Amino acid sequence: MTVTFFPAEPAAGATVLGASIHCPADPRQDRRRFRDYTAATAGLAEHHQFCTDPWCAGQAGYVVEHRSTDGEPRLNLASVHARTLLRALGLCPEIGAGDLHPATMAGIAPSTPQDAEDALVGSLPAELMLGRVELALAAAPDDAGVPATEHRDGAVIDCGRPVGWLQTRLAVLREVTLYARAHQRDVVWV
Repeated sequence: MTVTFFPAEPAAGATVLGASIHCPADPRQDRRRFRDYTAATAGLAEHHQFCTDPWCAGQAGYVVEHRSTDGEPRLNLASVHARTLLRALGLCPEIGAGDLHPATMAGIAPSTPQDAEDALVGSLPAELMLGRVELALAAAPDDAGVPATEHRDGAVIDCGRPVGWLQTRLAVLREVTLYARAHQRDVVWV
């Protein structure tokens, strides 16, 4: 599961700018633009004329609608990393011994504290988020990173994170927040 931080949608909603057809081909071969989703859906019938990629064979096309909000800054993180970032912002509680459930300790079922799970969805006015980001950038110690850990059979359990990860992600979140503030919108994470 991932969590994405982004500016809230404009009050009037995002403007649809058109649509196109995408498929597994890389680079994309079908570069047609359509006025809307319906026209692009009709264009799927001719996709095979524009794409000769063997992974697609003209059969794996799908419609992508383009909106005015597509180019806005975003930050997408794995949920475990999102919790780390939210903790640095003071928006996700620390996990303590009281959050462990006996069933989890017995290996019956994995469990995440309810408050930590709920923190993965939220929003804040941009000005408040900017204050939290600035404070975290000023107060957080340099992120020493976390090495990847592997299970005995070689399967990766945790890919870790590189040195300086937190400061880098806070800087990206700062850009998202500044954009949201400039457009008088909240910062949302889901």
